[in-house]
Amino acid sequence: MENRRLFLKRASRAALWMLAGRCAAQTTGPASEDEVRGLPHLTTLPDRGPIPERIKSVVVDNRNPMILGGPKLHEGAMTSLLEEAMRLIADSESTRRAWRKFLSDEDVIGIKFDEVGYEKLNTTDVLADCLVRSLE
Repeated sequence: MENRRLFLKRASRAALWMLAGRCAAQTTGPASEDEVRGLPHLTTLPDRGPIPERIKSVVVDNRNPMILGGPKLHEGAMTSLLEEAMRLIADSESTRRAWRKFLSDEDVIGIKFDEVGYEKLNTTDVLADCLVRSLE
Protein backbone atom coordinates (compact mmCIF):
# COMPACT_ATOMS: atom_id res chain seq x y z
CA MET A 1 0.00 0.00 0.00
CA GLU A 2 1.34 3.42 -0.95
CA ASN A 3 1.79 6.03 1.71
CA ARG A 4 0.85 9.65 1.13
CA ARG A 5 4.44 10.85 0.70
CA LEU A 6 5.20 8.27 -2.01
CA PHE A 7 1.94 9.07 -3.82
CA LEU A 8 2.69 12.82 -3.84
CA LYS A 9 6.24 12.20 -5.02
CA ARG A 10 5.04 10.07 -7.95
CA ALA A 11 2.24 12.47 -8.85
CA SER A 12 4.61 15.45 -8.94
CA ARG A 13 7.08 13.55 -11.15
CA ALA A 14 4.28 12.64 -13.57
CA ALA A 15 3.15 16.27 -13.70
CA LEU A 16 6.69 17.46 -14.44
CA TRP A 17 7.10 14.92 -17.25
CA MET A 18 3.79 16.00 -18.79
CA LEU A 19 4.81 19.66 -18.58
CA ALA A 20 8.21 18.91 -20.12
CA GLY A 21 6.54 17.01 -22.95
CA ARG A 22 4.11 19.84 -23.62
CA CYS A 23 6.96 22.39 -23.68
CA ALA A 24 8.97 20.22 -26.09
CA ALA A 25 5.96 19.84 -28.40
CA GLN A 26 5.47 23.63 -28.48
CA THR A 27 9.10 24.34 -29.37
CA THR A 28 9.32 21.76 -32.14
CA GLY A 29 5.77 22.16 -33.40
CA PRO A 30 3.83 19.64 -35.45
CA ALA A 31 5.41 18.07 -38.52
CA SER A 32 4.75 20.02 -41.70
CA GLU A 33 2.96 18.41 -44.65
CA ASP A 34 6.22 18.41 -46.62
CA GLU A 35 7.97 16.48 -43.86
CA VAL A 36 5.17 13.92 -43.74
CA ARG A 37 5.06 13.57 -47.55
CA GLY A 38 8.82 12.91 -47.59
CA LEU A 39 8.50 9.76 -45.51
CA PRO A 40 8.97 6.51 -47.42
CA HIS A 41 5.93 4.30 -47.89
CA LEU A 42 6.04 0.57 -47.39
CA THR A 43 5.58 -1.22 -50.67
CA THR A 44 5.80 -4.74 -49.26
CA LEU A 45 4.76 -6.39 -46.04
CA PRO A 46 7.35 -7.97 -43.74
CA ASP A 47 7.98 -11.66 -44.33
CA ARG A 48 5.60 -13.71 -42.20
CA GLY A 49 6.82 -17.10 -43.27
CA PRO A 50 7.08 -20.06 -40.93
CA ILE A 51 9.35 -19.64 -37.91
CA PRO A 52 12.25 -22.12 -37.84
CA GLU A 53 11.88 -24.71 -35.07
CA ARG A 54 15.28 -23.86 -33.54
CA ILE A 55 14.17 -20.32 -32.58
CA LYS A 56 10.56 -20.93 -31.56
CA SER A 57 9.62 -20.11 -27.99
CA VAL A 58 7.81 -22.45 -25.67
CA VAL A 59 5.08 -21.12 -23.40
CA VAL A 60 3.89 -23.28 -20.52
CA ASP A 61 0.55 -22.45 -18.88
CA ASN A 62 0.92 -24.35 -15.63
CA ARG A 63 -1.57 -23.76 -12.81
CA ASN A 64 -2.10 -25.10 -9.33
CA PRO A 65 -4.98 -23.76 -7.18
CA MET A 66 -3.14 -24.89 -4.05
CA ILE A 67 -0.07 -22.70 -4.64
CA LEU A 68 -1.31 -19.77 -2.55
CA GLY A 69 -1.80 -20.43 1.13
CA GLY A 70 -2.84 -17.01 2.37
CA PRO A 71 -0.10 -14.44 1.79
CA LYS A 72 2.56 -17.13 1.28
CA LEU A 73 3.32 -19.62 -1.46
CA HIS A 74 3.08 -23.33 -0.79
CA GLU A 75 6.64 -24.62 -1.29
CA GLY A 76 5.66 -28.09 -2.46
CA ALA A 77 3.19 -26.72 -5.02
CA MET A 78 5.77 -24.21 -6.28
CA THR A 79 8.40 -26.93 -6.68
CA SER A 80 5.90 -29.11 -8.52
CA LEU A 81 4.95 -26.25 -10.89
CA LEU A 82 8.56 -25.32 -11.61
CA GLU A 83 9.72 -28.87 -12.25
CA GLU A 84 6.69 -29.74 -14.39
CA ALA A 85 7.27 -26.60 -16.47
CA MET A 86 10.92 -27.60 -17.02
CA ARG A 87 9.90 -31.11 -18.12
CA LEU A 88 7.34 -29.67 -20.56
CA ILE A 89 9.77 -27.13 -22.00
CA ALA A 90 12.50 -29.74 -22.50
CA ASP A 91 10.07 -32.49 -23.56
CA SER A 92 11.62 -34.77 -20.95
CA GLU A 93 10.35 -37.33 -18.43
CA SER A 94 12.91 -36.25 -15.82
CA THR A 95 13.49 -32.82 -14.31
CA ARG A 96 17.21 -33.58 -14.07
CA ARG A 97 17.42 -34.41 -17.79
CA ALA A 98 15.33 -31.31 -18.57
CA TRP A 99 17.85 -29.04 -16.82
CA ARG A 100 20.73 -30.92 -18.50
CA LYS A 101 19.22 -30.12 -21.89
CA PHE A 102 19.88 -26.42 -21.26
CA LEU A 103 22.77 -26.41 -18.78
CA SER A 104 26.08 -28.23 -18.42
CA ASP A 105 28.48 -28.71 -15.49
CA GLU A 106 30.66 -25.88 -16.84
CA ASP A 107 27.85 -23.32 -16.80
CA VAL A 108 27.78 -20.65 -14.12
CA ILE A 109 24.29 -19.63 -13.07
CA GLY A 110 23.51 -16.17 -11.71
CA ILE A 111 20.02 -15.53 -10.38
CA LYS A 112 18.60 -12.12 -9.44
CA PHE A 113 15.22 -11.87 -7.78
CA ASP A 114 13.18 -8.68 -7.97
CA GLU A 115 11.46 -7.82 -4.71
CA VAL A 116 8.42 -6.14 -6.29
CA GLY A 117 5.38 -7.37 -4.41
CA TYR A 118 7.53 -9.14 -1.83
CA GLU A 119 5.68 -7.58 1.11
CA LYS A 120 2.30 -8.89 -0.07
CA LEU A 121 3.15 -12.27 -1.61
CA ASN A 122 6.47 -13.21 0.00
CA THR A 123 7.42 -14.98 -3.23
CA THR A 124 11.12 -14.21 -3.44
CA ASP A 125 12.42 -16.62 -0.80
CA VAL A 126 10.10 -19.49 -1.72
CA LEU A 127 10.80 -19.26 -5.44
CA ALA A 128 14.53 -18.92 -4.80
CA ASP A 129 14.58 -22.03 -2.60
CA CYS A 130 12.54 -24.08 -5.08
CA LEU A 131 14.65 -23.00 -8.05
CA VAL A 132 17.98 -23.62 -6.33
CA ARG A 133 16.84 -27.06 -5.08
CA SER A 134 15.68 -27.98 -8.58
CA LEU A 135 18.97 -26.84 -10.10
CA GLU A 136 20.97 -28.85 -7.56
